[in-house]
Amino acid sequence: MGSASEVHPARKILAVVTVGGSSNSAPILEICQILAQRGHAIEFATLKGREELVQPYSFVSTVHIVGRALTAEEDEQLYLQITSWNHRTYAGRRDIMRFQKFLDSFWPETYRGLKKIVESTRPDFIFTDYQSVASRDIAAEYCVPVAAMWPQMPWFMAPQKWIPGVPGFQVRCLTSEHASMYDRLFEQSFILRWAPNFIDIYYCTRKMRRAAGVKTMPFMKLKPDYLVFVNSFFGLEPSKDLPPLIHAAGPILSDEWKPLEEEHESFLRDKKSVAYVAFGSHLILCFAIVEKILEGLADAMRDGYIDGVVWGMRAAAQNQILHSIDLASSPMVSGIKVVDLVQNKNPAWLFLEYAPQRGLLEHHSIKLFLTHAGASSANEGLYHGVPMLSMAINADQIQNSLRLVAAGVALGVDKHDFSALEIFRKVEAIIQDPDHEIQRNVRRMQRIAHVACRRKHLAADLVEEHMYDWDLRFERTTLTALSGLNGGRGKMLSPMHLQTADARISWLKATNTDQWLIVLGACAFVGMLWRFGPFVVMAGL
Repeated sequence: MGSASEVHPARKILAVVTVGGSSNSAPILEICQILAQRGHAIEFATLKGREELVQPYSFVSTVHIVGRALTAEEDEQLYLQITSWNHRTYAGRRDIMRFQKFLDSFWPETYRGLKKIVESTRPDFIFTDYQSVASRDIAAEYCVPVAAMWPQMPWFMAPQKWIPGVPGFQVRCLTSEHASMYDRLFEQSFILRWAPNFIDIYYCTRKMRRAAGVKTMPFMKLKPDYLVFVNSFFGLEPSKDLPPLIHAAGPILSDEWKPLEEEHESFLRDKKSVAYVAFGSHLILCFAIVEKILEGLADAMRDGYIDGVVWGMRAAAQNQILHSIDLASSPMVSGIKVVDLVQNKNPAWLFLEYAPQRGLLEHHSIKLFLTHAGASSANEGLYHGVPMLSMAINADQIQNSLRLVAAGVALGVDKHDFSALEIFRKVEAIIQDPDHEIQRNVRRMQRIAHVACRRKHLAADLVEEHMYDWDLRFERTTLTALSGLNGGRGKMLSPMHLQTADARISWLKATNTDQWLIVLGACAFVGMLWRFGPFVVMAGL
């Protein structure tokens, strides 16, 4: 029998997060932390200026830079632009694709940077954020096993007939169960409505990749040929059948979080019903949206439904508000100057450039979470058991908001069509909750989330399982190593053990359509004999 080191050999794992932020890196590094405790070496690759993503994770041995930094000006302009996205219009869809093209523009240097890293350090496994297409390109080129982390069920993959439209792009209904015919047809027409945008980005991507000497194109298969983790869980995500290479591993959260500081504790100490507001670390809301939220919350405070507001708003977003108003005659909400609220001159309001979100959500005084429904915020709100008022701004937040509302833990607000009165009424409904329906659903989902969060250990198991399977699936000889076949691994001796056979064979064979064609052909032949056989015999006589 082999020793423990032979059965469970330590490997080098390269974690990659490029254009994403901490919401993208944290789930990957949480799983890598478990792998590091098991003896694996963890390295990290990212863009310049994002080295701080690994600061909470001391086990990361090396940080590689694979591309330039995103400038502060680019960051602010991008997130000002996406705040006004409207997927319902062609102009809005064009803006979304323009944003995606900008993110894709980092692909050439990321591809070259990762290529150098892989050639020099030879990692045994690549663990990447879903946005880093270059990671999967390099993994395929050098025959390195790879896993990708998604914030929701991956686009286009694992479709089901009772989930209308394209997986991951629903905006009106999550399943057909309670959806109207109109909503189902609307979702099914997604590809037609977005076809011009997809064609445009396809040609731009092909041109960019060919300029870099890469002739292949990224292709979204119905079943992946690599390991896929989803930082979500069934209960939030609609349950569906998944292939063995896709796993709902969320909510992937740290077991510890930053405690509240004295400033936060003193603000919350004498309050019993506080609304916490946060729209992520990047989004910059226009003043028209902020003003209506402020007015709705101020009215809810006036009527006694809440007695305080904590708003996490980074400096760039605060400056955007202050630059949008006349400071001399600042707009008023419920008799209070907006500028006084933002500058913390009112004892019932606290604006924080950095809000310790999990510490706040855990505090007993926080009774409502007004959120953009980003993946991390949705998971944290559920884990800490706080009912939500959900106002999606862009991207997967739209689907997350639908899921939170469907789970009964949130009420939704449309950023394009809402009023201060709607904010007030929905705060009232959540706080009063006369039938205790919202609180019941919140407790139910919180208990599920607490159990589901243990699956990050299962995710670490699956990384090892996939890595060890991959390592011994190839013939290793000096000749094949020199030839470079499969990245020097040699001839493949067996397929991936987690990949189902239908992903490797033709559609005809996988669906038994070839057998049905033979049966139909045989039946047709017998029918022809039965119908025309006597005439053939008589003609012969």
